[in-house]
Amino acid sequence: MSKHGIQITSQRIGSLEKELIKYSLDIPKSSLVLDLGGGNGFISIILSLIQKQVYYYDLKIDFKLKIFKKLFSSKKLNLIKKDLKKIKYIDFPKNIDIIYSARFFHYLTYKESDDLLKKLSKNLKKDGKIFLTLSGIDSNIGINYKCKDIKIEERSCFLSKSNQSRFKIKEKVTLYKKEELENLIKKYFNIQEVWESDFKNIFVIAVKK
Repeated sequence: MSKHGIQITSQRIGSLEKELIKYSLDIPKSSLVLDLGGGNGFISIILSLIQKQVYYYDLKIDFKLKIFKKLFSSKKLNLIKKDLKKIKYIDFPKNIDIIYSARFFHYLTYKESDDLLKKLSKNLKKDGKIFLTLSGIDSNIGINYKCKDIKIEERSCFLSKSNQSRFKIKEKVTLYKKEELENLIKKYFNIQEVWESDFKNIFVIAVKK
């Protein structure tokens, strides 16, 4: 979400983003992309510049995106101010080719994530892909995380005081183990790749079942 946390993807293109951009270049220009909880919209801008039809969703639209859209009169970038916790599947466009989300889902409870993924799966094309990353429970963000031993369906806690300040995250988060995220994604998608970074962040590439 735009008002939460450090915007990692504005600082570097990670392994997931490289795979996303590479895949985007191999599919038709008219392909439709969702960027969920897009924050500063760095990836949305890149994908719109390579002629993808991008739908950016967040509670707050970053001012840089508004400037970009105005300066370039971009019809490829659609800025949508929505609460993804309350959104309905009919609020998403149909025939989605790509869903991308970076470090957004851990702001949702497990049930909210489950509900959102279910809605998204209904509008994703048969061969559509989801590219997802979030901070793992064993990453630095999870140090002294009080919910570590609570089952995932009930896991939602504040970060430690030091990490709230360090990562600029003040609300409760749901941090996952790799296998927990895999099990959630598998309910609606077939996983193609899942991996952890050296810093224990989790990355998933999956296709619709």
